[in-house]
Amino acid sequence: MSRHVPDSGSRGSGDFQQVAHAFLSGEGLPFAEILSAERIERVCAKHDCLFAMRRVYSTAIVLWSFLSQVLRDGKDASCQAAVARIVSHQTLRALPVPTADTGDYCRARGKLSAAAVRDLSGEVASELEAQAPPDWLWNGWHAKLVDGFTFTMPDTPENQAAFPHPKSQKPGVGLPIARAVAILSLATAAGAALLHDKQPRQISFTGACQYVLNSWMQLSCGLIPNGLITEYCLTIYSQIASCEVANRPGRLEPRVLKRRRHGYPLMQKPRTILRQELRKHCT
Repeated sequence: MSRHVPDSGSRGSGDFQQVAHAFLSGEGLPFAEILSAERIERVCAKHDCLFAMRRVYSTAIVLWSFLSQVLRDGKDASCQAAVARIVSHQTLRALPVPTADTGDYCRARGKLSAAAVRDLSGEVASELEAQAPPDWLWNGWHAKLVDGFTFTMPDTPENQAAFPHPKSQKPGVGLPIARAVAILSLATAAGAALLHDKQPRQISFTGACQYVLNSWMQLSCGLIPNGLITEYCLTIYSQIASCEVANRPGRLEPRVLKRRRHGYPLMQKPRTILRQELRKHCT
């Protein structure tokens, strides 16, 4: 994600809120309270990354779509799926609809500032941490869980310069690999834990994400009548609370795959060379 946006500029608060309203201030929309129009406007203005305020792919819409990708997996995490969700949402609210082409969305997503997203997540995490009840703390301390992981990125010169692939791989064969560390609070989790008198670490994070995402479109598009929203949310909370993780102290698991995903050999040559070889065999 780029740090600077060429077409960014100062926009009025009214313009921003008018465009962001459908996605961020709709009743029952997840993240509406913590990612309000005012918060996003303030943080993005600080990093000079407000863009396309009167268009479909505004900062608010792109950020919402980006979050929907991050929290999903499989095909639902694709750019095409993100655009489809935007089309569905805009259609239900009689708002301008983008084309099915993912190019415009990807270019708009590239304008998001990594620093702005980091500040937004930091603000939300800090506020959530401050609201944790004392009995959720570990001996009065805010204990943290630290987890390291890696992920691959598109093979571009910029990514290769910042995150080169391992030296054991031949040039053009591997993908840039980023190494990251996630710091999680042991005291915070979904609100379902508080309502059902459980510790946050007892509830499955994956299960919570699945229930929230499955109810996302119904709530944000107004498919649940106003008089039933509270009852609907309480039902979702109950289902989330029922997704408990087992207490497995001393659990050890071998780092092996249960099933072989594909029988294809590993890539030993750059993709361009492999394509040329395929063409020779086909002619």
